[in-house]
Amino acid sequence: MLPLLLAPFRSVTLDRQGPPVRDHSFIEPVLFKAEYRKAGQDFAPSLFAGPAVAFRTSCKLNAEAGSASVSDDCPADTISSTDWSLIFGLGLEYSRFVFQARYDLGLANVSQGGGDIKNGGWGITLGYGFPIK
Repeated sequence: MLPLLLAPFRSVTLDRQGPPVRDHSFIEPVLFKAEYRKAGQDFAPSLFAGPAVAFRTSCKLNAEAGSASVSDDCPADTISSTDWSLIFGLGLEYSRFVFQARYDLGLANVSQGGGDIKNGGWGITLGYGFPIK
C-alpha cells in the first residue's frame, strides 16, 4: 500500500456560456503498488492503482470582461463538496530518482446544478528519495 496526501487544484467550466469555476480540493488516495525490482539493480518499474476521495476546500467563480475581472464564492448548490475517483498509473525508479505518470478518473457527478460533470486529469511526479534511518 502506498498512502499519499495530495493537494491538487482543479478547474472546470460548468457550462459553455458560464464563468469558469476554480475548485480547490484536498485529496486522499489509497494506492496499491506492484514493483518489479531484480536483486542488485537500481532500476525498478511499477504499476499502482486505487481509490481516492477529495474534499472541496474552496470554490470560486471567475469572470473577465475586457480589463475588468470579478471573483466570487460558488453558490452552495453548484458543486458537490465530496468527490470519488480511481487513480491508476505507472512509475520508474532509478537509484533514488522517481518518475510517475497517473490518471485520475472521476467516478462521482460533482455538479449539483443539473449537469453530469466528473473530474479527471493527468499527473506527473518527479522526485528524489532520502533514506530514513
